[in-house]
Amino acid sequence: MPITYYPNETSKKLMHVIEQQQQPNALQSVYGAYDMNNGDLSANIWCSKGWESKRISVHFSNAVAKNYTISIVRGIGVIKDKNDRLWVKVNGLPAQDIIVPQGFYTGDTLSTALAEALNAKEFASSFKPFTVNYSSGTFVIAPASGNAKVFVTNTTTSVRRTSTIAPLIGFTSDSTMTNTIVSDQVKLGLNGIEMVIRSDTDSTNVDIMSTDNIAMTIDDELRITASYTPSGSPDLAIYEVVYKVLDI
Repeated sequence: MPITYYPNETSKKLMHVIEQQQQPNALQSVYGAYDMNNGDLSANIWCSKGWESKRISVHFSNAVAKNYTISIVRGIGVIKDKNDRLWVKVNGLPAQDIIVPQGFYTGDTLSTALAEALNAKEFASSFKPFTVNYSSGTFVIAPASGNAKVFVTNTTTSVRRTSTIAPLIGFTSDSTMTNTIVSDQVKLGLNGIEMVIRSDTDSTNVDIMSTDNIAMTIDDELRITASYTPSGSPDLAIYEVVYKVLDI
């Protein structure tokens, strides 16, 4: 979802459109070579800014029948210092800022990352381990014992007081102090569902290419998968994604 910018945060909006137009129109690329003897190919390409795919190309050194898919996965993009913070309080202790590492997440992988970040904080051992689950579009946070709450805005601090990740995981208001914290807004469709751009079954083609312009946000990941029985070593699948960054 679009990043929300808050007046009391250090991260500000992008440069003005006129300044963007003055920037060089440069292309970038992601390149990889994978040995199919190590198992099925699954290459995931993500950018921490809005971007546009210009060319997707895959070359196989083996002409045997293969299954492949090029697709878009919709999830949640977490950007350092922009939408990575969640304020959580437990009984008897001040609220602590939980920071999720930058990256692309589905509901399940974000739950895992959030649980790891919670358990890395200096909460009393009786509250650990925290568990986080994503189910039926809601995120559920629970300490091992005792009660906890989520602050959308932590009024006890004067800086970085906003839980910038809260809107992404369905928290629109402070929760109550309870053993099981459930997001109040449903966020469906974060299970890693693929929207297929191109695919084939039992294809003997060694070169696959798409030159369609595909607009991608920080909440989109490009995924390239392929499977077949390799012969020889190495048995390479080589891929390249050429793209343009849209946000400066």
